[in-house]
Amino acid sequence: MVQIRAEGKHLPISPRKLRLVAEIIRGRTLSEALSLLDHLPQKGARILKKTVNSAAANAVNNLNLDRDNLFISQVIVNDGARFKRLDYSHGARFNGGMIQRRLSHLRVILEEQSQKSPSAKPTSGKKIIKEKDKKKTVEKKLIKKD
Repeated sequence: MVQIRAEGKHLPISPRKLRLVAEIIRGRTLSEALSLLDHLPQKGARILKKTVNSAAANAVNNLNLDRDNLFISQVIVNDGARFKRLDYSHGARFNGGMIQRRLSHLRVILEEQSQKSPSAKPTSGKKIIKEKDKKKTVEKKLIKKD
């Protein structure tokens, strides 16, 4: 499966704030993710939308992939550099505080959706039990109790 990447570095937002928005779109189709990002009020949504659009443009222009078949497989948010400066406005006398301006690195990875699986959202790893299997387990439990 082909993976298409786009990266944003030294983004002016805290990684913690950006991860909140990244969790919402992870595993969704491209069109669904972009419509969600349009309606979210967070600053991270605007930043993430630019990176997702860049990844989609890479897929369409460089690899000639269909935009409708793409989904977001991974969104990775890491810490960037920090700007540190002293703030003398708080703290007693010579005890000034440290202000840290946090920056983020963002990586978005798109994949082409296969025709076999219509849903792009990953499953949670829980085992799916069919109705027949449920009846068998209930019968076994009753036999053991007698």
